[in-house]
Amino acid sequence: MRNFTDAYLLEKLCQNDTTAFEEIYRRYSSKVYRIAYKKLYSKEIAEELVQDLFTKLWLKRHELHITGSIESYLAIAILNAVTTHIRACLVREKYASQIQWDHYLQETNTEDIVCVNELEEALQRAISSMPEKSKEVFLLSRYESQSANQIAEHLNISHKTVEYHMGKALKYLRVYLRDFVTLIIFWFTF
Repeated sequence: MRNFTDAYLLEKLCQNDTTAFEEIYRRYSSKVYRIAYKKLYSKEIAEELVQDLFTKLWLKRHELHITGSIESYLAIAILNAVTTHIRACLVREKYASQIQWDHYLQETNTEDIVCVNELEEALQRAISSMPEKSKEVFLLSRYESQSANQIAEHLNISHKTVEYHMGKALKYLRVYLRDFVTLIIFWFTF
């Protein structure tokens, strides 16, 4: 059957001729495999998709309406199979990530939430009790993401004054929140 045309092989395939199927497989399986492998870079998955493709070809041989070449038909079919496989992998990864996140949220216990809330409250108290100018510089820097130059221009003070007040604010926070440092280190370590 090596010299027969695609049209003849398709006709024989539709008549349940296993020799015609074997010839189609012999002619095109390696070409189809190369297409799949170039897209997936996985020998095992490419082989699996090729086997699935030829299995479907045999099972649906009576329903086939191939007007062009068998090679073109199989190339398009394998590209569709590759696309479907990639989509399925992406969906699995998305759900796996969601499951991991849900698991993390379930494991976050009440004690952790209380610690975070206490830290946030302590930080707000520390900021509230800062000297006014240092507080203003700190808030513009950390909460509004302004640069030292922008803060200097906004407050009509020098760049050095901004640096002074920022240093003073950070030192104030270190002293005020020193009891929480151990908690923060412990919390992020375990």
